[in-house]
Amino acid sequence: MKVGFLITARLKSSRLKKKLLMPFGNENYITQLVRRLKTSPCLDEIVICTSVDEEDAPLEEVAIKENIHCYRGDREDVIARLNEARIKYGLDYVINMTADCPLVPVELIPAMIEQFKKTNADLIHLFDMPIGLYLSGLNPAAMQKIVDKKNDGLTEYWLYYFLKTDFFNVQHLDESYTGKIEKRDYRLGLDYAEDHEFFTALHKGYGDGLFTATAKEIVAFLDAHPEIAGINLHCTALGKQRTENDPSAKVSLKNA
Repeated sequence: MKVGFLITARLKSSRLKKKLLMPFGNENYITQLVRRLKTSPCLDEIVICTSVDEEDAPLEEVAIKENIHCYRGDREDVIARLNEARIKYGLDYVINMTADCPLVPVELIPAMIEQFKKTNADLIHLFDMPIGLYLSGLNPAAMQKIVDKKNDGLTEYWLYYFLKTDFFNVQHLDESYTGKIEKRDYRLGLDYAEDHEFFTALHKGYGDGLFTATAKEIVAFLDAHPEIAGINLHCTALGKQRTENDPSAKVSLKNA
């Protein structure tokens, strides 16, 4: 089974311009994510999936530098872009996260693959982790179904097709793989200036070991350092409000 990690990435953000190219340790955010993913022996391909817009060309340059693939597709139809990349690179299973979550829990990728082999689930997701410590495992057949049945090309929030319709087999990554994870309100996503301040402080406090630390190790560090964890917590409410007001968050399928 050929497994690929498709990184959803663009440089269009107006809140934190070119955030993925901002410094994080001795590199930028997206490069740190790519190098973190390279530590997983389960990934046959790593692909940066960005748009055809010229402003996103620097992301292709990152891919070339890191010797991974870059797929450039529709700027707004994210699920179509991911599906096209999946087809191009012949993937039998897809793991996905956005590039503004640079510390994704790569240690859980083997468990996600194993659960998919047993269940053939359409979506396997980490629902109870702090923001930014998510992963989504996607059945290619389900990706194609969304592409075929979606009503428009605004699919930034494609995850909602799984969560807000009754068409798909959605599963949480089983606790037999992850162990019991206590829900935290920590925020490890990059969208606002305070998020960059948080990641900078987190790296300074943790050191370079941060880039290979597990999700549980990162959470334990934040438990012990509430002054760091609190830097960007207020941004979560801002993000939720923005999502609620975004037209692409209102999903529907033909014949649903």
